[in-house]
Amino acid sequence: MPENQPASAPAARAAPTPAPSGGAGRRQTGKRLIGAFLGGLIALLVCAFLLTSTAAGRSVLSNALLASPIPYAWAVRQADNPVCSPWQSAMGLREAYRITTAAKDASKNSRLIRTDGQGHQLWQTPFGRWWYPRGSSEESIRFSIAQYELAAYPGLEIRRGDAVLDCGGFVGDWTHWVLQAGASRVIVFEPAADQLECIRRNLAGPLQDGRVVLIPKGVWDRDEELTLTHWDDNPAGHSVVDQRSSRGETIQLTTIDAVVRQLGLERVDVIKIDIEGAEVRALRGARETLNRFRPRLAVATEHTADRVRNNRDVIATLREIAPFYSSRCGYCALKNDRIVPETLYFDPR
Repeated sequence: MPENQPASAPAARAAPTPAPSGGAGRRQTGKRLIGAFLGGLIALLVCAFLLTSTAAGRSVLSNALLASPIPYAWAVRQADNPVCSPWQSAMGLREAYRITTAAKDASKNSRLIRTDGQGHQLWQTPFGRWWYPRGSSEESIRFSIAQYELAAYPGLEIRRGDAVLDCGGFVGDWTHWVLQAGASRVIVFEPAADQLECIRRNLAGPLQDGRVVLIPKGVWDRDEELTLTHWDDNPAGHSVVDQRSSRGETIQLTTIDAVVRQLGLERVDVIKIDIEGAEVRALRGARETLNRFRPRLAVATEHTADRVRNNRDVIATLREIAPFYSSRCGYCALKNDRIVPETLYFDPR
């Protein structure tokens, strides 16, 4: 280029696009959010339509809904709830649904192997071969299997090395579960002859090596001899409080405090009580143990004529004899527009 020819001017830069003003920016963001919401809603509706168009899809959608807290929160809003907090009630109803569903699944994973000469039934279960007492209905056995497949008392923490009292041992299924969870020793109270035979068969190994100690008595507030009336098709429901039938057997009862002293226990970390209406009497017979060791508690409160009263009586008894416990609700039942816990948990403060 000749020296006297002027250089060409640089190309003009494009002017920057002005940023939208505050109001315009907010409107654009709002439109994007609305668009994303509508897109998600449309996608959800399409999925729901596809799911509900087939029986399998409707089943999946129904199970997903029931597994969420939504229907139970609605039930808590609509029903009378005389004992538990709203959240505890919702979770308790959800737990009941999970166990009911598991009981249905148990029919696929469990089967009767044989019945012995005494009428006791040997079942194949998810936790091995297990004996159940004569007279047990298939429904009650499958429900029991489902409970313990799901931990039975999910609100009761079992820690490695725990010393546990199982009051109302039935056939030893919960004892088996807590041993698997890490408990070092379990003291099992069970007074019924048929259940005792099943425990001896089901827990032969742990009984022999000392991890399980079997007490062939019921728990009460004093040493006494009473009649244990039988629930004809559900031996887990035998009771010294409620007259379930004309059949029964004479049993021995004792107190938790007496057995703890006799065995010289130096720790008690967990107590489970499932004794068909005798809960208050058993707790009064455990005053010394509760105050000395402060164990974590699970108390089953179902199978009484007035469940609301029984729950309140159990809570009041703990407040009287061991006021350092706080209570919370577990498994709940919804009947006649009323939510009532069938399990209470107590934690030492």
